[in-house]
Amino acid sequence: MSEGKKITWINTLKALGIVLVVIGHNDTIFTEYIYSFHMPLFFLLSGITYNGEKWSDPVAFIKRKAKGLLRPYFFYAFILYLIWIPLSLLQGKEITIEILLRNLFGIFYSQGGHKYMDWGIPIWFLTCLFLVSIIYYYINKYNRKSIIIILVITAILGKLSSYLPVRLPWSLDSALTGIVFYGIGNLFKEKIISYKPNKKTIAIAIVLIILGITFSELNGRVDVYGNNFNNIIFYYISSLSSIIVLIFIAKILPYNNIIEFLGINTLPILVFHIRAIQMIKFIDIKILKLNINYNSILFGGIIIPIIQISIIYYGIIIFRKIKTKRFFKINNTLN
Repeated sequence: MSEGKKITWINTLKALGIVLVVIGHNDTIFTEYIYSFHMPLFFLLSGITYNGEKWSDPVAFIKRKAKGLLRPYFFYAFILYLIWIPLSLLQGKEITIEILLRNLFGIFYSQGGHKYMDWGIPIWFLTCLFLVSIIYYYINKYNRKSIIIILVITAILGKLSSYLPVRLPWSLDSALTGIVFYGIGNLFKEKIISYKPNKKTIAIAIVLIILGITFSELNGRVDVYGNNFNNIIFYYISSLSSIIVLIFIAKILPYNNIIEFLGINTLPILVFHIRAIQMIKFIDIKILKLNINYNSILFGGIIIPIIQISIIYYGIIIFRKIKTKRFFKINNTLN
């Protein structure tokens, strides 16, 4: 498979993933199922694109990851924090000095849910992925058999970490589970990249969808950010089954400019989709008074996500026109 085609289907997979993230956060009937695999998908994707042979110098690798993940994290975190204050006031929420300081601390803690990251919970993924990448860099120094053993141990530690009385900074506890998916993506990258869908793929996909939905239902609501996985065996079966189906879909979908745009702009969509729906709700409730059911299949699953992504799309277009300084050169894709 050519490099160009590889990049195209990976961008398609990223696009599918980020759209599902947006729909999942709208709390529809799809949310429980989407939560079973949407973040693992991005960890696995990052593992596919990781090239261990390219990085013999750990310092250079850490600098590269800091530039690609930490710089945009802090850049967007401060923007979200500043947007969060007036939006919260417009919504009638109480904003005290204590709340402001606690959430400002949350930018550096990068953990804590609404208590510390009410301004932008979704970007916990950036600091977590940074830790996952660095830890896997050293795991990857071992042979394949040893890596598999380490990943199994890490999966067990990931489950055990859910019993800790406190959450760890930069979602280090969740990173243990993220490493497993990152490692799977990296270990099987050649098979994943070279796989060509055929007639048998449809039958395999149907079986995997049934497995994914069944084990997701049996396992109940999970949340990588919350480090809540319930039955860890059910969790990995449901996650990997659904991810494989999405890979199949990404490989057979034809090239499309909109899908490509979504795939290369996953980061700003991740960052701003919650703020976008807050804006939509404010206009609806305070101005238009439409009383939309944001959790319905039609609105929460289709119409609202389209509006959210459209708002971000035009925001990206405007931002591209004004970003002239080097400071604003931030990667737009999750990797």
